[in-house]
Amino acid sequence: MKSIIIAILCFLCAIVNAQSKYDTISFSNVLLNNKALYTEFKYLRNIINDKDNRAKVYPSNDINIPFKELGETEILYSIFSDNIVYNYSGSEPNNVYITYIKPNSYFKVKIGGNLLKKNTNISLLKKLYPNSYKSYITDKNNNFRLIVRKDNKYAFLDLIFKNSCFQELYLVSE
Repeated sequence: MKSIIIAILCFLCAIVNAQSKYDTISFSNVLLNNKALYTEFKYLRNIINDKDNRAKVYPSNDINIPFKELGETEILYSIFSDNIVYNYSGSEPNNVYITYIKPNSYFKVKIGGNLLKKNTNISLLKKLYPNSYKSYITDKNNNFRLIVRKDNKYAFLDLIFKNSCFQELYLVSE
């Protein structure tokens, strides 16, 4: 029992430390084409090119999708293309979990109501997310990182910039 309490305290300390280093946003404030990153496949169907996709199948214990709890025996399908990666489980094939986006004319990313197009300058985010900006500028090895909160769970949203211009987004577990 004592070890469980210590583990919980360590986890809470890690969250507090990350929250002082990065800014926190709600998962509902991260959108692709005005839809949540966890959405129905029908919203992607018309904008993805099936010919350019690659797929891989994973048992649920081999992959971690932020905010999604999978059963031990569940199968997860990952679909990869040049501009998007999404996942879905065999038990919910119509619901997709987007974990990577490279914006283009078909994939429009909004964070906190701000449209991030390919080559959007990082200065747009400087005032909105000062802690994350400071961490990014202080250590160029870091990505521009935001903490994403959904209910009582957390994940990271890594924004990749090249020459101060937005290139891609990753949603990753803690």
